[in-house]
Amino acid sequence: MQLRQRRLRRWAPAPSGLACGVDRVCVGGNCLQCVPNATCASNPGAPCRRGVTTCGAAPGCVDGTNAPAGASCGANQVCNDMGVCVACTTGAACTTNPGSACRRGVIECATGAPVCVDDALKAAGTTCGMDQVCNAAGVCVACAAGGACNTNPSPDCRTGVTSCTTGAQTCADGAPKAAGTACGASQVCDGAGFCGLCTAGAACSANPGAPCKSGVIDCTTGSTRCIDSTNLTPGTSCGPDRVCNAAGSCVACVAGQACTTNPSPGCRTGVTSCTTGAHAYVDSGKVTQERLGVNDAALADIVTTLNRSIQVALQGRGDTLGAEERQGLADEINGLIEHAVGIGNTTFRGAYIFSGFAINTEPYAFDGTNLTSNVGSTAGPINNLIEPGHSLQVNVDGNAVVRPALDALLSLRNALNADDGNAVGASLGQLQSALEGVNSARTTNGARTRELTTALDRMDKIALSLKSLLSSTEDVD
Repeated sequence: MQLRQRRLRRWAPAPSGLACGVDRVCVGGNCLQCVPNATCASNPGAPCRRGVTTCGAAPGCVDGTNAPAGASCGANQVCNDMGVCVACTTGAACTTNPGSACRRGVIECATGAPVCVDDALKAAGTTCGMDQVCNAAGVCVACAAGGACNTNPSPDCRTGVTSCTTGAQTCADGAPKAAGTACGASQVCDGAGFCGLCTAGAACSANPGAPCKSGVIDCTTGSTRCIDSTNLTPGTSCGPDRVCNAAGSCVACVAGQACTTNPSPGCRTGVTSCTTGAHAYVDSGKVTQERLGVNDAALADIVTTLNRSIQVALQGRGDTLGAEERQGLADEINGLIEHAVGIGNTTFRGAYIFSGFAINTEPYAFDGTNLTSNVGSTAGPINNLIEPGHSLQVNVDGNAVVRPALDALLSLRNALNADDGNAVGASLGQLQSALEGVNSARTTNGARTRELTTALDRMDKIALSLKSLLSSTEDVD
């Protein structure tokens, strides 16, 4: 019996944890491998505490030291410094970062807790306070937008306003200036912020009141417009058997018809006249006087036109002008050519005064580019009988006086269009020669006017003497 009890005690399990060899211990009566303090992963505090093996009375994987703070322990989770797994989403946007005024914020989890840190720079010009913006370096700097300034890129036709969009204060283009605002020589703003060519006051012919009102260029709308200016001289032809009246309207009037209600029917023939802008009955001497007056007015208008073109040529030949400025001057000269052609086509009593004997043919035409003469010769003298045995030439040779002026204007226009300063200078001589020819013709016309005045005075004295004699005869009777 005692032997049996000794045998039973000999086979009882050894205590767990009892070493039973190198890196081996007893566990439940079995000798198993067990390396103390070896790394393991089944500890209860994983993954935020490291696991280590224990080989004591209760061998297994137990919690060791904490995992590094910030170590991932799941989706959007990290270990904190206490070895606890907490929520933390790396890279999520946030706004409590130190440089939040000019830097974007993102969540960082490296410390084991969510921290909002600085990330990329915000866009330059982002507001970061009252009258403050972020600059390109991410610094919040002073900048007041919307103030007036004058160093903007297009100061001629746009107002300037301060801008902070680049992160620094600059002067940017603001609202367009009013249409018609001057922005350079013969240039105005169009109301949309652009500067365009427009020569205010230049002659033109497309005005609404033509042909009985002169036209001038107006730039107040920001674009070139031909508007009515002054009324043309009453009696100016505005079509077959039509003349301009004193109010600037085109009315019917047939000139040159025989009549007997003229002021001096006893000694002078009578003809209808339209020089006042309405039918009148006048003497032939009076008609001649009116014709010479129309000649002088037309020639004087050509003189004015040539003088202006000479001023343009002097301006256009300068080395400081560019192609755009010369183009603006060329446009003005084109208007002067149209005006001069209109003068060359002046009529008196329905007849063209510069066409010679071809009184029903318009002598000159201009299509905006080229000039055309429609009458081969305009030299033949046209004489009016002003008293018995005394005739007076009333016409001016258009091709000898008017055409050279038109050719000189055309040469100047072409030189300006070509941006050729030397050619512009050369055209000056042609213009001055044409001016001399017009002044000479005007002098001749003036001499004829004085000759006519002398003859009319003489006839008036004769008529007065005859009237006095007739009165004396009647008294005797």
